[in-house]
Amino acid sequence: MAEDRDDAARVSVIHEPDGDPAWQESMAFVFCDLDADVAGSAAFGTFVNRGAGLSWLGVAAGRRPGAVLQRSRNDVSLVASDRTAARLGVGGVHWEQHDGGVGVLIASDEGAELRLEFADDYPPTPWHDTQGESLDRLAAGHVECSGRVRGSVRVGEVEVTVDGWGHRDQSWGPRSTSIVRNHRWVAGSCGPRLGFSTEALHLADGTVVTMGFVARDGVVVRSTEVSTLVTLDHDGLTPRRFESRVRLETGEELTITSEEILVCLFNHRDPLVAIDAVARVRCGDLVGFADLNMIANPQAGTSLPSRLLGGSLEDGVRARTPATGTVC
Repeated sequence: MAEDRDDAARVSVIHEPDGDPAWQESMAFVFCDLDADVAGSAAFGTFVNRGAGLSWLGVAAGRRPGAVLQRSRNDVSLVASDRTAARLGVGGVHWEQHDGGVGVLIASDEGAELRLEFADDYPPTPWHDTQGESLDRLAAGHVECSGRVRGSVRVGEVEVTVDGWGHRDQSWGPRSTSIVRNHRWVAGSCGPRLGFSTEALHLADGTVVTMGFVARDGVVVRSTEVSTLVTLDHDGLTPRRFESRVRLETGEELTITSEEILVCLFNHRDPLVAIDAVARVRCGDLVGFADLNMIANPQAGTSLPSRLLGGSLEDGVRARTPATGTVC
């Protein structure tokens, strides 16, 4: 594991901020081990010039019944150890970057502990080559990659050893979350033969942008079109199945389809209401996992939802029941 590496092997992970109060540096992670039945997501954002950040942690562990943890934390004060050359994070969620495309996600919360080593399958890749004022206010700098994930997870009394796959991103620059109305991001991995990220983004000014890429044995090919279809329960939030259709620059078309929703997790980041649905997926003859990160924000975050049929709106640890792991 990475904790055994010499400190000299660490490399810088941070970028230099400008003076914009909205400047931030953030990272998001999704991971899954289908054999161990563990899946989750984590994220943080550091608004350096405000001296505050936010974090998100959600994970389901153990054969059902098992345990689920979810926690949103907003307006968390930054401390000196949150932002060093090779370490970035806030509160109980941090990333430590090492050389050779390896890093460690370390997360600690009431009822949960995670230590997961990510080993990249290919170099972190920009999610888009689109330039425009709207995107510059959301993620002027942004890279992503898939890779192997190994480590340990504890949720409540459930402890699991992880040997699976994951996907991670990093963004930096000004971020105005109020401009986001809806988005659907599907990211995951079927191992080295297929890593993927597909994004459909709807902004307050009416701009709609789709973008993404797939990586096969380290070779990245960008998308020209993305369409992500989601079947929702009658709460308007719980995904029961999803499908991401991707047309590549080569003209090839791929369809990534959920086979089983493993866990549905709710989080709120500033005004944004978001769902993470981690699922077992199939693309042709390949089987793997993906996280559907979905923001439904047509009312600009003026109120929170009242019900989530596939999970819970409350932070904390809960039992993992069939309601949070619905077969599609």
